[in-house]
Amino acid sequence: MPTRTNRAGIVFGALLAAGLFASGHVRAEIYCWGEDFGSNIPQPASGAMAELPADATDIELGVFVACGATPAGGGRCLDLTTGQELLSVPGGYRNLSAGSFGACVIDGEGGLRCAGDPPLSDGSPDMRAQYQDVSVGPAHACAVADDGSVMCWGADDVGQASPPSDIAASAVATGLFHSCALKTDGSVACWGDDRFGQASPPIGLNAAAVSAGGDHSCALTSRGNVVCWGNTDSIPAGLDTGMPTPVQIVSDGMQSCLRDRSGLVRCWVSEPEFVRIMPDPENLSTASDIDVGGRVYACAVTD
Repeated sequence: MPTRTNRAGIVFGALLAAGLFASGHVRAEIYCWGEDFGSNIPQPASGAMAELPADATDIELGVFVACGATPAGGGRCLDLTTGQELLSVPGGYRNLSAGSFGACVIDGEGGLRCAGDPPLSDGSPDMRAQYQDVSVGPAHACAVADDGSVMCWGADDVGQASPPSDIAASAVATGLFHSCALKTDGSVACWGDDRFGQASPPIGLNAAAVSAGGDHSCALTSRGNVVCWGNTDSIPAGLDTGMPTPVQIVSDGMQSCLRDRSGLVRCWVSEPEFVRIMPDPENLSTASDIDVGGRVYACAVTD
């Protein structure tokens, strides 16, 4: 997941199984589109998403978890399979992240609370520490303490939860089987699965934000350029053409989205065996923030 203070706005997920598009209440400010949705024209979302706070501006979505909150007023995370609250989000929180089956929040004092998978257990971060960033992936999670140290927990079969001990980070992003951290000097460190080079960032990279997907990773440089590594075959040519001021890039699974300051969004999807392009949304009002969290759906909260 990417660098951010208020991360969400556009979210991908396996939403039919979660009931997001089921009949029910409609939240007009949330729109969805995508390959399996059958159109790149955003349509109003309904169903489980309507149970999130009506004023939510920060949305986090995994496969079976959805969170909605406002930085000032807080909110909650729901288990979409049961409709039950999974995690309460306090007002004044620093950060919020949802993975496939769980979620974590950092409260205003830097305290870390998590629910669902991966569970906080042996190997979890020090709960007495204060944290500035957290990212929850499908089966592992990582957090950055106020002193810059990175701590991870959950699945570690290819080293995705074993960060270097000598880095000082400001943000962290968890991919499918790897993780990346934005270091305080602007460089990027990654660890875990590197079959496609997704854990091998370019030397000399001066980044302002970093994201980690399935077989690729991306960063926004301090000059506003987009740099990706790993499986980059699906990245559209001239990705940032017509986007004069990119301000956010996010990746998860096999997809990424890029947002510029005006709210223009570009998305794409890749898989190791084949390549699919997530169509850019048509007729979408400006998006205030973006996030990805599944496969071939997208949703946006518009201004």
